[in-house]
Amino acid sequence: MKIVKYTLQDGQCPDNISNGGHWINPDDNTMIGFSETGTELTSAEFETRQLGIHSNYPMKKEIGSWIVLEDVNDPVATTNA
Repeated sequence: MKIVKYTLQDGQCPDNISNGGHWINPDDNTMIGFSETGTELTSAEFETRQLGIHSNYPMKKEIGSWIVLEDVNDPVATTNA
């Protein structure tokens, strides 16, 4: 299986994607999925994509409640993946 980037087709996951809908990029509506066909993302391309999304849309962590959120600012986050 390859890790591929894709977009929905007529609001549906393409038939060639066996496990999709992961890590949507709000800027271009692409998602990550797994497929036997398509252009495979390398580890470096995948990491660059995810860091770019996080740069534009920082992830937050819950602090005792789903309402109160705190910025996640961990410089070693990619080293522990």
